[in-house]
Amino acid sequence: PRVDEKDRAIAIASAFFYEGRQYDFNFDFDTPNTLVCTEVIYRCYGGNGENAKLDFPIVEVMGRRTLPAHEIARQFITKVRAGKEPQYDLVAWLDTDRLNKLQPASLEIYEGDHTGENFERFANTLNRSSITFMMEYQRHGLTAVVGTWVLILFYLAVITSLGYALTKFLLFLRTKSNSPDPA
Repeated sequence: PRVDEKDRAIAIASAFFYEGRQYDFNFDFDTPNTLVCTEVIYRCYGGNGENAKLDFPIVEVMGRRTLPAHEIARQFITKVRAGKEPQYDLVAWLDTDRLNKLQPASLEIYEGDHTGENFERFANTLNRSSITFMMEYQRHGLTAVVGTWVLILFYLAVITSLGYALTKFLLFLRTKSNSPDPA
């Protein structure tokens, strides 16, 4: 982050306060007893409070306030393209497209040139489908989340359950039609 050394030191010291906390699988920024990686940074730099040193792009996902890492990257790209000074420097990123397998993963070192080919390649990574679960799901359906065999077993279980329920219903109707009328 582009903050002075004192603020950076305070943020690093603050991080030790959160050491040992459980991972927040709900990705909920309103619960500080469990944390996600971006939440540690968010809290160490004062969140978006009055004395905050950085401005974080908090978004709502499935009813929860959170900060996906790609939103920080999106904020960086938006500021650079608008001609504004970004509040942090991009040092490196791991470039991969695991779903589309267009290229092998590679570590890209960023040289700080906001107009260069590296910057545009970085910016284009946000257009890929595999950035978030929801993006993967929209492009690839359930196979982005679970494997093909899991889907096959799920559908097989549904068909079996429906077959069982239909059989029970038909047996019920058969016993009703064979029983004598009480009147």
